[in-house]
Amino acid sequence: MEGKEGKENRRGFTLTELLIVLAILGIVATLAYPAYLEALRKQRRLDAMNGLLQVQAAQQRHHGRYGAYATTLTALGWAAEVAPSPAGHYLLRLEDATAGRFVAVAVPRPGGSQTGDACRRFVLDQDGPAPARSSDPGCWLR
Repeated sequence: MEGKEGKENRRGFTLTELLIVLAILGIVATLAYPAYLEALRKQRRLDAMNGLLQVQAAQQRHHGRYGAYATTLTALGWAAEVAPSPAGHYLLRLEDATAGRFVAVAVPRPGGSQTGDACRRFVLDQDGPAPARSSDPGCWLR
């Protein structure tokens, strides 16, 4: 009788049960990790858009004050001609800027996490986002 009671009171998991749980966790992690990386990329794309919208707002203020767009980021208050986006995932610069128009571009920081993203280049001009000139027209929408 005593031997039977001893076996009934045992608690814990068998090695087989632990291996099954680990296998299931591995499968779930394998499926979830790519989705997690894509969610990070999308969130970091917002950094590029936010930076470009800040450039656009500064350009509009400059145009309202001086009657012309700035041709350099330093004229808008940035420390350099190529400036990091707010979170630092992208580099912002002005291309083809004149008194009457401007083109602002955001590209991934070299060696950064966004370099492998399909949305490598975001473009915004005096009229707003320019999806047709961005690396993928759908990037402004995703």
